[in-house]
Amino acid sequence: MEGEISVAGDEAGNLLEWLRQERALAGKVRKVSVPNGRAELSGITDVLMVALGSSGVGAVLARSLMAYLSSRTRSVDLTVKTKNGSAEINTRNLDADETLRLLDRILRDDDGD
Repeated sequence: MEGEISVAGDEAGNLLEWLRQERALAGKVRKVSVPNGRAELSGITDVLMVALGSSGVGAVLARSLMAYLSSRTRSVDLTVKTKNGSAEINTRNLDADETLRLLDRILRDDDGD
């Protein structure tokens, strides 16, 4: 299963570097350019794609995303999508426990990840 993470502005590069520091995510995260039409509508030029098939990767990604969002000093809007659903998260109204539960559900692989 693959997950898509979209974030506006230069945050995509910052988030990519953050996620690449996680040993369990090594080689599983890549940045993909968004087609022009979609970029014009959303303001998002890059998305991060994450391979979630390995055991435990979804849980690691959920916790790493929470740590990243909690560390931001400015407002960040982030969207996470998988075949299990999607979540739009904003750091202005971040409820860490609720957001982590939501991310765990969305990023869980059907094989028990």
